[in-house]
Amino acid sequence: MPTIGYEQAHAIVEKNKNLFWDGWKIIDWKADSLGEMSKGGLLKDGKWGFYKTYEPNENGWEVPAKYVR
Repeated sequence: MPTIGYEQAHAIVEKNKNLFWDGWKIIDWKADSLGEMSKGGLLKDGKWGFYKTYEPNENGWEVPAKYVR
């Protein structure tokens, strides 16, 4: 996974509707009704789904290559 800095991370979150910030973490959320019964589920905008978090380290955020163009 590529490592990106704050400005690039901010631009990526702005362009992708399934990404949002939680403090300094980037949350990658995908709608799925099974999220309601799952420990890893998250309710967002009235819909259940699953999420992954990308936390910063000393070099920036490691995010999947599909978000870095």
